[in-house]
Amino acid sequence: MAAPTSINVEEIRERVWREIRAEDVPITEHQRKDIDALISGCAVKVDAITKSLAGLREDAPVSELEKLLKSHMADHNMKAIREAFRTETFTLNIEKSGDTYVAKFSRGGEVFQENVPLTSKQNVSQTRDQQIASLILEIIFLLLGLAGIRLPLSKSQLQRIIDEILKMIRAGSFQTTIQQLIDRWTRGNARQRAVAIYNFIGDIFNLGILRNILNIVLADMSAWERIRTIAEVILLILLALGSGGLALIAQILLALNDTVKIGEKIRNLILLNELHDKV
Repeated sequence: MAAPTSINVEEIRERVWREIRAEDVPITEHQRKDIDALISGCAVKVDAITKSLAGLREDAPVSELEKLLKSHMADHNMKAIREAFRTETFTLNIEKSGDTYVAKFSRGGEVFQENVPLTSKQNVSQTRDQQIASLILEIIFLLLGLAGIRLPLSKSQLQRIIDEILKMIRAGSFQTTIQQLIDRWTRGNARQRAVAIYNFIGDIFNLGILRNILNIVLADMSAWERIRTIAEVILLILLALGSGGLALIAQILLALNDTVKIGEKIRNLILLNELHDKV
């Protein structure tokens, strides 16, 4: 793999604190020390993982990658990686009925919303936007999962979050980044697909969109819980961007090895794009 980039911890520390200060919430001395310790500890871990990964072949099997990560991470961290995609948004099944297609939405084996006949550009566009929202949200859940955070969302909480993300989608916030993710995913092998997700995360972070989504997703947390969670996720990304991304890409690759959901959502988007041109 590529040679690791040296991490500038103090620069990352300042960036994390800049993000925290933007929340305009009072921080106690104990909480400040907690965040500083989090930054220092994570930087040491990411640096060690990155240096180890630099000697690994890009085509190394996932089992070898998992063994290397295990040598640096506690069992609960490894469990968090494997379960990072477990938080469910909804499943979209596109089924053919005669000469037309129907979109069926479910969650946990139950109907999530009414079926949508994909017989007009409007219906196809709305269904595509919902699938994009689901894809974006599950990538956010991935980041939260890698930080060891699981959010058990009710149907109403999930619908509220999706509705807010839909507003951003319809404002054009994700048009280029989603298409790039689809293109990179469809052309790539397993590692290249992990890199595609990593690039997508970096894109929405640099565009300032990620922070907005996190505030929507974490709205039901207390002020301190929300700030610490935002700090953890932003730190995860900044350490990745500041070190060449090897550690985060490796964790995404391992998480992808235990799920097919992302691939299914991207295949749905490709089909919906085709249907939009036909109806």
